[in-house]
Amino acid sequence: KDKTAASFRFVFDHKAWHYVCADQACRKQQGIPAYQEPAADDDDGEQPAQPPADANAALFDDGNKLSDADLKDVLAALGATYVVKDQDTWGFVTEQCRTPFRLSGSYGKTHDEDHNEIWIRGGDSCTSGATGQSIWTFDRDDDGHLRVSLGVPATKVVVVTDGPNSPDDNPRNDIRLSGNGFCESLWRWDGKQYQ
Repeated sequence: KDKTAASFRFVFDHKAWHYVCADQACRKQQGIPAYQEPAADDDDGEQPAQPPADANAALFDDGNKLSDADLKDVLAALGATYVVKDQDTWGFVTEQCRTPFRLSGSYGKTHDEDHNEIWIRGGDSCTSGATGQSIWTFDRDDDGHLRVSLGVPATKVVVVTDGPNSPDDNPRNDIRLSGNGFCESLWRWDGKQYQ
């Protein structure tokens, strides 16, 4: 009744997109730690993680970053601003969604060098309804600006590499998106954006 059976802490790994063990004992055991009576001021000897310094660091935890112009294009298209309220409350906000939410960016596999395609995933119930997150893809237009070519609530994306849409027919693969339900939607590049 009045006793704690166990206590452990997890943090969200945005790159792997799942929770990972944050306690030293948990990492050593590679699982949930055995209960230990906490010391009065024991903080596990670890300094709490600091919020990312800026929007680029908040989007990319792998050392990548957008140029200032590209970052401006992406944030403007999302209507988002990076904020840090305190050590645990940080992320992006929009005019409608004032509670900070996390976003994670990555470059398209064939665009690691030229940075002409970027994928953003994240959000919360305010930005994405019951699905809880959205997926956006940005492509560079003829004027050199990144613009949204797809932006919908979804939890999983699969790039379809087989099927009728071969590279001869279309320079982009189809994309299969799924959300909280059992249905998946198929998106096809029409020359300017995904439909």
